[in-house]
Amino acid sequence: MFKKSLLLISLSSSLVFTSASFATTATYTAQATANMNVSLTVLKACSITASDMNFGKQYSNAGDLSVQTTAAVVCTKNTPYKVSSDSSHDYEMSDTNGDKIAYSLYADQAASTPFTTGTTGTGTGVAQNINIYGKVGSSALQVAPAGDYTDTVLLSVDY
Repeated sequence: MFKKSLLLISLSSSLVFTSASFATTATYTAQATANMNVSLTVLKACSITASDMNFGKQYSNAGDLSVQTTAAVVCTKNTPYKVSSDSSHDYEMSDTNGDKIAYSLYADQAASTPFTTGTTGTGTGVAQNINIYGKVGSSALQVAPAGDYTDTVLLSVDY
């Protein structure tokens, strides 16, 4: 009987140690989950930058002058827009004495669409170049005194 008790105690001890070793190496197979909602609202937006327009250095008998520059428009993809210049502007370059030289801005090289009317497009999300054509007539240039003439034009993008 003593042998049976000793055997029983020995087996019980083995089971305790075996159970303890399983407890430290156990793997978990159960899992809990949750959904996370992600959202974003993209708003329409446009921006515009413009390069300077420079007619250069010209003699008064140079004739008609034509130059081109570009504006870069960035609008949200699929956003329709219109780029134009201020229709109430005088479109005259002035020197420091108040002398003026008239000029015109156009949306096309043929000078058939004034830039005040504007040019339209649809945004792609990246910069789109818009050509702007400037003209000074020979008659305005012929009567201008020598000097440096400047003007600032406000360009707008409506969307």
